This record gives sequence, C-alpha cells and structure tokens, in this order.
Amino acid sequence: TRRDDVFPELMALGADICLTDGPDLAERVRAATGGATIPLGLDAVSGGATARIAACVKDEGTICTYGSMTGEAPSVSVADVVFRGMTFTGFMLGRFMARRTAEEVRAIYADLGQQMLKGTIHAPVDSVYAIEDIREALIRVQTGGRHGKVLVSPGGEVA
Repeated sequence: TRRDDVFPELMALGADICLTDGPDLAERVRAATGGATIPLGLDAVSGGATARIAACVKDEGTICTYGSMTGEAPSVSVADVVFRGMTFTGFMLGRFMARRTAEEVRAIYADLGQQMLKGTIHAPVDSVYAIEDIREALIRVQTGGRHGKVLVSPGGEVA
C-alpha cells in the first residue's frame, strides 16, 4: 500500500501481509513471504510503483494495472518484458461489462448483491452524498485518506 494506516482494515479483510511501497519493496516482500513465488501483481498506482510490483512477481508472471493514482503511465522495463517474460495488462470494469449482455450484467450484480447480503463480501462506505452535492462528492473522491467508497444517492443520505 501507499499508507500504513490502512493495514488494520486490510488485515480485517483477510490480508496475510501488509507492506508499504518503497524502493526496497521486492526485498521486503521476499522476506515477508519466505521467498514465495508470486504469479500476479495488481497495480492501482501506476508510475514507478508498477516497476516495484513487477520486481516482486516471478518471471513470466503478470502485472495487471487497473488505475493510476499517480496520474502517470505505468513504468515497464524492457528487461521485465524481454528477459523476464512478464505480461503487463490492463483491466477496466466498463470494458469488461461492455462485452456482457444485459442479462449477464444483471446476473453479475444480483450475485454481488447476494454476496453482500450474506456478508461474504463487504464494500466499506466512506460517505454518501445527495445528487445535489455531486461537486462535494467528487472532491471527496479525490481526497486522500478515505476508507471506503464515496456514494451518490438520488434520494440523499441512506439510513
């Protein structure tokens, strides 16, 4: 992560190990995992973080970038691609959903809703804004230190 203050939340969600990003990330990951072989790295930060995540993943592993908190392009080394055989890919939910029929999309959301009702998955909510307060909601989304999603409700605050 980029912040230590999210460790308790991540551990409560089931994380086994939490580490803060930094130049020696790969060494700390190897030490914390006992040298485990890691096939996949998920990157929401982009920029130099992509390269640091790649250094933690095994040769011929995959890095999936799904965001750019830094606003920078992912930093991908030629050595990782050519010599280590790494695969770099991207994920965007909108693109994934666009390839599904309306019926498949409804089924996905119905399944997610059922899992949330059962408590199998949980989506923490930071705050809920009325649609009239969309500007404030957008400002909150871009504010660091949030712990959960920022929601916009057409009817205002949800009880």
